[in-house]
Amino acid sequence: MKKKDTLSEVCDFVYQAAQELAKRLTPEERQLTGQSNLWSYKDSLNHLALWDERLAGNLQAIAHDAEPRSYKDYEAINAQDFLDHQGDSWEQVEARLGDARQAMLAAISALTEEQLDAVGLLPSSQGERPTWRLVAGNSSIHAMMHLAGLYMSRGDDSIAVQIVEDVSSLLSKIDDDPHWQGILLYNQACYHALTGHRGQALRLLRQGLFLNPELTEWSKEDPDLDSLRHEPTYQALYTTM
Repeated sequence: MKKKDTLSEVCDFVYQAAQELAKRLTPEERQLTGQSNLWSYKDSLNHLALWDERLAGNLQAIAHDAEPRSYKDYEAINAQDFLDHQGDSWEQVEARLGDARQAMLAAISALTEEQLDAVGLLPSSQGERPTWRLVAGNSSIHAMMHLAGLYMSRGDDSIAVQIVEDVSSLLSKIDDDPHWQGILLYNQACYHALTGHRGQALRLLRQGLFLNPELTEWSKEDPDLDSLRHEPTYQALYTTM
């Protein structure tokens, strides 16, 4: 399967996951007013849509040999987005999500496989990475983390973990590089740890670090893994490595 086909498939999946979340929210939850340090459901979904719109614009620029924009100061952008859109209605948020999905699908479709594999086409604070990797991270994984967090905030831990596993499974088809596969397994380990599945988390963490040892040092500090620190299996993991 082509990378663009998989990226489009994941884009559709996260949109459907957002739609499913919207169905579960009560009218009161949909209208909640957030704060700058505690976003509402509207704020979070707006956030995803706005960044997908920006990414789609940059992908279209690449497809037409134009210069993509840099969004280096993302924290300031997020703060301004919150101020600009905190008064949006639920209907506006849903419309923006749908428009962003269409924009992303069109932008991905406009790219060639060579452009997706090319390094350095998109501005990035994450070093030199191929276009597909930045699209997967800045759209699919970004959305996955927010949606999983929103489900967990409602006590729907099993749905949160399922979203992470499904997105990871789809993204695993893009590239069989061990470092990429290790990242996907590590992400799953984090969410199993956060939801109390310590045995599964430790198994996935071991596999992820084996495939991508570059994650080892961060894993020692990652707060997502705090629930594992006292486990003998976790402690032994680092001595054996």
